[in-house]
Amino acid sequence: MSDRGVSEALGFVLVFALVTATIGVVYATGISSLYGAQQAEKVNNVERAFDVFADNVEDLHRSGTPSRATEVKLAGGSLGTGEPVEIEVEAVEVGNPSKNATYSVSFEPVVYEAESGTKLLYTGGAVVRSNSHGAVMLSEPGWIDGPNRSVIPLINSYGGAGSVGGEGAVLIVAQRRSRSLQGPFEAGAGSTARVNVTVTSPRVAVWKRFMEDRGYDPVDASIDNSNVTYQFETDTLYVPKTGVRVEFDR
Repeated sequence: MSDRGVSEALGFVLVFALVTATIGVVYATGISSLYGAQQAEKVNNVERAFDVFADNVEDLHRSGTPSRATEVKLAGGSLGTGEPVEIEVEAVEVGNPSKNATYSVSFEPVVYEAESGTKLLYTGGAVVRSNSHGAVMLSEPGWIDGPNRSVIPLINSYGGAGSVGGEGAVLIVAQRRSRSLQGPFEAGAGSTARVNVTVTSPRVAVWKRFMEDRGYDPVDASIDNSNVTYQFETDTLYVPKTGVRVEFDR
């Protein structure tokens, strides 16, 4: 065989090997990227469903609607209730500490966990997305805080029977079981009420950022013990409280 024939054969082998390797790399990375995109879209779909669920619970809280159902496509994930979260609201008249009131709630967030480990939570009126890198509040609870009038609603969600997982669609059925208005707590003439809000949560950092963004002043901003306390001042405080039982229906 001539040198030219050897060169052509060697060139063909090298080109064939390069093409084969390129196809393998593209296939491996392409399949991985496609799978990642599919998983992300599944979580995004559940996120939209949680936004609807939050609006439905708001209807129970505000209008007194007895029940609402929200469809969620599990897509291989699981749906249940999570570790308890506690919110405590303490109001004290400035200059008169003997005039005070405390309102609190301990509730179970509704939690969806995807195959990837990403979690979506409905917690105290807020929707939170959480993964190994941290958590972010996607929609905020309906708190109103102003110098003259403030409203801090407490949503007491709690679970029904266990959790569900797998494929297919599930209805999150929310039923209003109680509703009451606590307060108003009103400061005396010429004074104001100092309101301390303490949140105890496995994802307390996201609540810390939420209250800082609203301009609350830190009282205890350390998250070492999974709780933080921030404060603001107002003349009148209302604390409506709604009990919501949550069940999962296939």
